[in-house]
Order: sequence, then C-alpha cells, then structure tokens
Amino acid sequence: MPLIALTGGIASGKSTIARRLAEHGAVIVDADAIVREVQAPGSPVLDLIAAAFGGEVIAGDGTLDRAALGGIVFGDPDALARLNGIVHPAVREESARRFAAAFAELYDSVERRTPRLHFIGDSKAGEPLAMA
Repeated sequence: MPLIALTGGIASGKSTIARRLAEHGAVIVDADAIVREVQAPGSPVLDLIAAAFGGEVIAGDGTLDRAALGGIVFGDPDALARLNGIVHPAVREESARRFAAAFAELYDSVERRTPRLHFIGDSKAGEPLAMA
C-alpha cells in the first residue's frame, strides 16, 4: 500500500483530495483531526497543556481554548516549542497506530483473499515483499 502525504497551505485542496482518495478506498489519517482528539477534555495531552500554560487555556466546558493558547504561544518561540513538545509526540504515536492498523487490515484482507500469498517482510521502500 503506498503512503501518500497531502500537504499545502490553507484552502489548497487537501481536504478535497483526501475525500476523493477515500471514495476510492484510501484510509485517511488526518493529523488535524488527531490533534483535536489527543487534546480532548480529560486527555493526558490537555492536562499537560494546562499544566504548562495555565488553567486559562481551558474553556468553561473543559475543552482547549485555542484562542487563549494561541495568544500565549504565537510570538513566543519558546512557548511554541514547549507546546509542540507536548502535542507532536502524541500525534505521531496516534498516527503511527492508525497507519499500523491500516497496513495490518490490508495485509489481513490480502491474505484472506489470496491464501497462497505469504508476506516475508517489508522492503526499504515500504512495499511488502511476498511470495506465492
């Protein structure tokens, strides 16, 4: 399964392309959505953000007050680095988990559909090596 990364600025078409790929069976791992998930109320990431930047970054409903946090970190490279040090590892971990699940599902479905195909490892390019 090829791994495709979509990147670009605001309104560059990333979401449109992702939807089109999903229509053709692609598994979409959306880092923006993952960020919001790992920062959900009650999450360890949100607790770490509150500890690092103060309770004023938590809204009354327990969600992250993005505007308040932005007011603290944008324009302060050290604060932004601190925030990135909290958020990025959690996003990488969850992204890796989702990639692994997608690859496992692909391999499992290929093995179910073609029982004589046996995977023997992954090449450096990330493509499965197989023999029938």
